[in-house]
Amino acid sequence: MRNAKVTDHPGRPAAESAARYDRRSASRPAASARARESPALPLWERRRERLRRTLLEPPPDWLNSDELEAHLDGMPARYWELLSAADLRWHLRTIRTFLQSLAAADAAGTTPAVRWRHRPRQRLTEVLVCTWDRHGLLAKVAGAFALARINILRAYAYTRRDDVVLDLFAVGDPHGDPIRDEACLEKMALLLEASLSRPLSVAFVTNDSGASAADTLAGHSGSASEPPAIRFHNPGLSDFTLLEVHATDRLGLLHDILQALADCDLDISHASLNTVHGQAHDLFHLSERAGGGILDLRRQATIRDRLRERLGHRPDPA
Repeated sequence: MRNAKVTDHPGRPAAESAARYDRRSASRPAASARARESPALPLWERRRERLRRTLLEPPPDWLNSDELEAHLDGMPARYWELLSAADLRWHLRTIRTFLQSLAAADAAGTTPAVRWRHRPRQRLTEVLVCTWDRHGLLAKVAGAFALARINILRAYAYTRRDDVVLDLFAVGDPHGDPIRDEACLEKMALLLEASLSRPLSVAFVTNDSGASAADTLAGHSGSASEPPAIRFHNPGLSDFTLLEVHATDRLGLLHDILQALADCDLDISHASLNTVHGQAHDLFHLSERAGGGILDLRRQATIRDRLRERLGHRPDPA
């Protein structure tokens, strides 16, 4: 799901946040202009430049050049691999909505922009979440979905260089059908906004008690008949570790995985999530908060035990 290095970001004053964005946009070098002069560009850069030309012929009235350049230069390479021009317009409008909200007099600096669109042919709904990067963000988003009884089928998450997060979720109802009740989506957005501001009255959204999402929703252990398969891989001398989690899909599964990783004080730099025939196949790029992959086998065992506990299975006996 996410080139989303989730670092803690308390809410900023609106004026400070907007000014911070403007300074970064104005000072960023025109790397993309130089890239267009290169004779041999990687495929993702060629796709990005084609999308730039499409978007600017003619340019939409609502988009200024600084906003466009901040997005083109700030998003990771994998973001551009499957992106369409319609997707790009939707993403830019959502980011613009989020940044404009920061200028409001009563802006808290933590309120996300949440937008959705229905895909009847694909039997799913796409939900886009834009906010500032912060530690544990993905777990809170997944928790809000679970409490609104919305099942996450796929997820992609990206963090721009200016710490703007753009997370895309393909979702459905608990029975695998598209979301037909808009009130469910509105509830999810309200729950997410509440969990990011964290008043005591909605602390349950983040499951601070330690209960899993399945416990919260169903009032019993979230145990499945088969324990999850959890594997760690360290590719060479990389500064991250690959974590594979294969488990029976259920409502709240992603939240429980992400909350366990947040509990272990880990950063997620990328996540790829997919559900096929009722089985979740999730891959995470993890690093320690201080940097570097998870090389220590005892540390891996601690993370594995926390995941199994969170997913309703007792850790292996010593």
